[in-house]
Amino acid sequence: MMDVAHPIPPVSPCDGILKVLSRFQLSMDLKVLPVVEGGVIVGIVSRSTFLEEHIIGKYGFAAHINHSKKIRDLMAPLGISFEAATPIEEAVKILQPVISTLCIDEICITQRGLCRGD
Repeated sequence: MMDVAHPIPPVSPCDGILKVLSRFQLSMDLKVLPVVEGGVIVGIVSRSTFLEEHIIGKYGFAAHINHSKKIRDLMAPLGISFEAATPIEEAVKILQPVISTLCIDEICITQRGLCRGD
């Protein structure tokens, strides 16, 4: 799995929304950020959901409402993760039944339980 993983520096659950917004603005191809505490993935922040719900919002001023919230309050639970040593063929077998409901960008790679990539 490490052959297909993209190392992405994670964010902390204590980070504010402006730090995450800045990360997404600086890297336009960044689709998801892992949220890591103590090396362990505790959630994810999807670019599309984050911008739509927490920055823009229904009436266009969600960033103003959420400015003091921490990512811990806004992150989504991790959908699925694979150990780095998992063969691609095994990962495909696991993913096939859930592929229609899972965003492929939201899969994280771990190595001995610690975040290694996305």
